Amino acid sequence: MTLAMEMFAIAPATGKANLSVGQEALLVGKALWLRRAFASGLAAAPTIVISRAAWNALQEERKGGDDRLRIHWVATLFRLVGRDGRPPPLVVRTSSAAHVPGLMPARPGLSPPSSETESVDPGRPLARAIADAFASYATFDPRPERQIVIVQAMANGHIRQFLTRDAQTGALGPAQANGSPFGPLPASAARFVETLDSAAGQHLSCTVSIEGETIRLLSARVTPASAAAELEAAVDRVARKHWSEREAVTHIEPARLQQMLHPRLRSPETATILATGLGVSPGAASGVIVFNAEDAARMKARGRHCILVVTETGPTDIEGMKAATGILTARGGMTSHAGVVARITGKPCVAGVRTLSVNQAELTCKIGTREFRQGDRITIDGTDGSVYLGALPLAQPHIGGAMGKLLGWSDASRQVSVRANAETVEAVATA
Repeated sequence: MTLAMEMFAIAPATGKANLSVGQEALLVGKALWLRRAFASGLAAAPTIVISRAAWNALQEERKGGDDRLRIHWVATLFRLVGRDGRPPPLVVRTSSAAHVPGLMPARPGLSPPSSETESVDPGRPLARAIADAFASYATFDPRPERQIVIVQAMANGHIRQFLTRDAQTGALGPAQANGSPFGPLPASAARFVETLDSAAGQHLSCTVSIEGETIRLLSARVTPASAAAELEAAVDRVARKHWSEREAVTHIEPARLQQMLHPRLRSPETATILATGLGVSPGAASGVIVFNAEDAARMKARGRHCILVVTETGPTDIEGMKAATGILTARGGMTSHAGVVARITGKPCVAGVRTLSVNQAELTCKIGTREFRQGDRITIDGTDGSVYLGALPLAQPHIGGAMGKLLGWSDASRQVSVRANAETVEAVATA
């Protein structure tokens, strides 16, 4: 692909944008979602992109007096001009595959260049903003061939932000972003969101402009979503005939699905983290602190949940580990006694918490900067290794609804049979 082809319109102000395979391959991040939205028939801000290689070549061309690339660049800029023929104010944005702090924020309100020379002059607003955008990539992205910058026509109207799907439940939006109300939206918003969700197949955070009933996409990026939200979204896309059952199965990472098969925190974002170790046996557990196997057995006999907190476990602790709801150790890792036994017995376990110290004689421990006694309440998450203050509400696994449908689709398309062995009576009952 020539360098001239690495500067092109993905959402022109007028007409179509027919991209080559190579041009499509250049698109990542915001540029990719803008392109998919435009190709799906949604309104998008007039947008062009340029690669780092093409921009560097334009700068080299300035030194040699050649102007062939510059002529093509100016022609590409004219794809941002509407039917009225007036060059609009411009916006420059970065477009990385992942959302990374430190990239140049959007640079709006730039005057359009008044000449061909000005369009590539780093001393002028547009070229300076493009150069700054590429420079901001240097802090984290070592692959210059994947770096592109977006140039857009500035949009009129009210600016709004929303999610295409709720990040916790997976329900189709518009949904609030970061709990912030997005203000009134036109009736066309629901259709806009469904079309964009179908085109992207991802949870997106969107910035749009609104003029009357017209919603125009300015920017979009993938936003984190819970495993439950991804599962519900996948099943919903099948119900809306946007995906096939096989597509839904292949879009869910098995590791994410595993999180749904164990107890998990309902709202970890509001909890107080005490420390972090290694999540060596998945699932969340909360309960009172105990420091030995005997006390764990007594708590179980009383019907109370408890967390066995020790420096490390050994063979004499096995009965206590079975009795406890979860295990927390200061030492160890995936192959430690605690990790192996916890996985066999299906108990959540966090090991190797360096800021945990245990005083067995006094029945006290210190987690981070806080001291705890036997009977105090904590919560652990054996999936990511977090330790939280207090007994937090948990969501119990439920093999039904969206989970049941996805597992059924997976079973229908499987090519191998899976068998498993169980080491305990309890594990057999669970299976």
